[in-house]
Amino acid sequence: MEKIDMTYFEPFDIEHVRNKHQFPDEYQYLIERLGKANTKRRQMLQYHCQHHEKIVGRRTATAAEEFSGTGFEEDDYYTEAPSGMNVSTVIEGDFDFVNVQPINLDSRSEGGFSMTSYTSSTAEPGNLKVPAPPPGFEAGPFQCPYCFRIFVTENRASWKKHVFQDLRPYVCTFKECSQASHLFKGRHEWFNHEREMHR
Repeated sequence: MEKIDMTYFEPFDIEHVRNKHQFPDEYQYLIERLGKANTKRRQMLQYHCQHHEKIVGRRTATAAEEFSGTGFEEDDYYTEAPSGMNVSTVIEGDFDFVNVQPINLDSRSEGGFSMTSYTSSTAEPGNLKVPAPPPGFEAGPFQCPYCFRIFVTENRASWKKHVFQDLRPYVCTFKECSQASHLFKGRHEWFNHEREMHR
């Protein structure tokens, strides 16, 4: 993933966090960490996209270079599925199948059910929205457009949770952390890290 250079975005991501949150001076390290985490998320999403394109054999920007002087034309090797085709032929065991239950242990606390609230980056309430799953998602497995894994969901809540897990929304908030750049998938994973490593 290091080959995907997103450093161009890093100063903008850091400045976005700085403008959005008014942290005291002693927490400026956290502004930088949160901004860099956003840049790393961009890198992860780009990696998933490029990896998917490589796996399914779509054209890449370097395809012409690969075939120069070989006697093959670019179109002799790369083929694309018709635009209406959603699922490719898959040999059993070649993909990760993700089955998310509407309620699982990560969505519970010891005291019962827990809830996560999300806030918008604009002044208007309700602007932070997870894009809707593909039409007909209730009918069966579909490919997540962010991680490109085959995904089954029974409702929009489990879809929303899956998307946030793809984004890995949590980072350690302690200044001297050896895993400061690690992105955690869920609240419990993040909390356990902070509890076991720092408290």
